[in-house]
Amino acid sequence: RRLKAPKRLKTEERVTDDDQERVTDDGQDAPAAPAPAPAPLADGIFSTDVFASVAGLSPNLVRQLEYMGFKTMTAIQQLSIPVVLKGNDTLIRCQTGSGKTLAFLVPAFQKLFAL
Repeated sequence: RRLKAPKRLKTEERVTDDDQERVTDDGQDAPAAPAPAPAPLADGIFSTDVFASVAGLSPNLVRQLEYMGFKTMTAIQQLSIPVVLKGNDTLIRCQTGSGKTLAFLVPAFQKLFAL
């Protein structure tokens, strides 16, 4: 089966296959398109609970989190960290920027500190 070559763009601007740079028909670099603004976080992402309130977290880990600027937990961290610390399997689905990575890493570091 034979594949057809893709059609050329009809606009004055096209993307070359070689270097993926934007060029105009006269061969000059085209100005880069502005990046889209990130979507704002939904209300209710942040919690008022602090990491020190989580049972089973090492004081040293809490101190390091506070040193790095993590004073309060997000809602997903508040819900998931205690569950993960108990050793339960979890599936976390939440908006980008809501704290999922830290919700996974805090229990992981706690397990490492316990070794």
